[in-house]
Amino acid sequence: MLMMMPSLDVKSTLSIALQKSLVFAQCCVQQLCALCVYGVGFLCLILLGITAHTLLHGQHLHLTASIDGQEQMVLDLRPNTK
Repeated sequence: MLMMMPSLDVKSTLSIALQKSLVFAQCCVQQLCALCVYGVGFLCLILLGITAHTLLHGQHLHLTASIDGQEQMVLDLRPNTK
């Protein structure tokens, strides 16, 4: 008996490959967004911890950051001495 090989449909193969690559790209974008959100949350927790430690232990913290070389952002934490 002669076995017939199914013909390869190029259109459907390309369509499936395109769908899988789009799903993979969407998954990568979601993971990147989640990483950014978790990173910002982590930085906020670190800043909150530094602030709490500074204020609870009667220390003084003075931070100055330059944004785009012109504007300055100043964070000055001092305990209330009154």
